[in-house]
Amino acid sequence: MQTFTVPQYARERGVSKVAVTRAMNKGAILIGISSYRKIGRDWVLTARKDYNKKNIKKGLVIQK
Repeated sequence: MQTFTVPQYARERGVSKVAVTRAMNKGAILIGISSYRKIGRDWVLTARKDYNKKNIKKGLVIQK
């Protein structure tokens, strides 16, 4: 399993860290992420098994 921090995920998706954090605070489903949790003041995101196979536009964070 692959894990990300918010800055890593934001850089890869081409969005700001604030956009990712706000989406997680609202409980949104993130693209390519199976789960996320908060440890102290940091967030840890766990990627899906097929994360690298997805070819999704940059700038999108929330899966509809």
